[in-house]
Amino acid sequence: MKSKSLLALSSVALLLSLLSIPLSTAFAADDCGFGKSRDLGEEFEDEDGNLYYELPDGSKIFEIDEENYEMEDGTPIEYGTWGECKPTSWSEEENEGNSAKFFSISMLSDEEEGVTNEFSSILLTCEKNRLTVEVNVEDARSAGSKGNGEYRIDRLRAKKFQYLSRGADESIAIADTKSFISDLLKAKSKVSFKIPTTSGTFVTAFPKGNLDAFRPKFAKAGCRF
Repeated sequence: MKSKSLLALSSVALLLSLLSIPLSTAFAADDCGFGKSRDLGEEFEDEDGNLYYELPDGSKIFEIDEENYEMEDGTPIEYGTWGECKPTSWSEEENEGNSAKFFSISMLSDEEEGVTNEFSSILLTCEKNRLTVEVNVEDARSAGSKGNGEYRIDRLRAKKFQYLSRGADESIAIADTKSFISDLLKAKSKVSFKIPTTSGTFVTAFPKGNLDAFRPKFAKAGCRF
């Protein structure tokens, strides 16, 4: 029972950390097109605690406050409008327990004009040889309840799937993980979700990104796909 509790707590922590990212950050890549995002550079703090970004060419962007940024010459610049557009990548999550049988990656949703209507995140976790796929869904059903939704790979016909609502962290866990991962690996560019909630239909989409590159690490953790 203790191990199950720890697994649930780790999932909650990971999803909450993803959702702490401002919406402006999540959708900063819209002008790059679906599946691409801007390389904003490496984030640093100076000796006074001021945040700045250093780009590959050595130039810097300074944070004035949470909504205002400036170039080195003092020219104002909107967050997320600098840097080169590159394919969006999955992010490795921290292994807080330092277990050899743990590996997790996450991806923030990307916006499709006129299609998606919600910001979200998706989390793939291998722990103790068990693979879980969780999607953040606001206003999902109460914790522990089961529900039905649809996912679509690229522009293929939508498939129905069952999920278990996590409730507390506003996420759902896909019941048939094996089938979903098999479909996702065949994708050329994306997977989109359509899920009924208490406040309407939740529609979000994620790039496939560089998922294939992480298959060896999942296999090492005990989840081969």
